[in-house]
Amino acid sequence: MAKTVDDVKKIAAIIEEDDTDTIRELSAHIKIGFKQVHIIIWQELNLQKVCARWIPHTLTAEQKQACIEACTQNLARF
Repeated sequence: MAKTVDDVKKIAAIIEEDDTDTIRELSAHIKIGFKQVHIIIWQELNLQKVCARWIPHTLTAEQKQACIEACTQNLARF
């Protein structure tokens, strides 16, 4: 079954509400295949699972800047 825009929106809404759901739980909730959910999460939503939560696969400019500032502060301490 091909992924639809509606499926992508449903999965995005579920993850936004509870980012600890697994791919199997999402698949059962939306009633589409495990592989399709996996493709939607990785390719369409650009997310990956870290510490049991779904987070963006790439950092935004603000997140990169926050990392740089934190590292600079840590280097200044030592």
